[in-house]
Amino acid sequence: MNEAFFLTDPEQMICTHLPDDPAWQLLHQPRTQEQYENYVYIRERFFQLGMNMIPDKSKEDVIQQTKGGEVDIIFGVPKDNVKDMQYRYLLFRNRQRGDSPAHIPFERFVFYQKTANDIKYNAKFPIKGRFKLDIFGQNEKDHETFDLCASYLVDCNDPQAN
Repeated sequence: MNEAFFLTDPEQMICTHLPDDPAWQLLHQPRTQEQYENYVYIRERFFQLGMNMIPDKSKEDVIQQTKGGEVDIIFGVPKDNVKDMQYRYLLFRNRQRGDSPAHIPFERFVFYQKTANDIKYNAKFPIKGRFKLDIFGQNEKDHETFDLCASYLVDCNDPQAN
């Protein structure tokens, strides 16, 4: 049984569920269908770990464009138990028609940094394409496994040379 949705804050619930009737969003400013679809894909573990969006730093759009072949993804984390939090990521490339079967180890192109205030992923892309970045998290005291926290789609039209 998943108790994550019992008496959930409406500001959190809107990240994972969109009611048919906007009145049931229970928000002062209800989101439209388009706003909901364009928002970063967030799951329950994001809130269980106390993660949050940092104004002017966190990216709220699900589709991110690289600048100079790179993108930064930043989230706030709670200071009091950050030492117990562990994060992982997976980076996938959306295969295109005519792609060569070259196997590029994309994990080598992502830098992960955890501080007392935030976690940051800096991804640098060596080739053009659309990528999916999944971020997983775990509190070692509360969880046995890593669960999905957030997902982004990253479009890279300007890869970095070398």
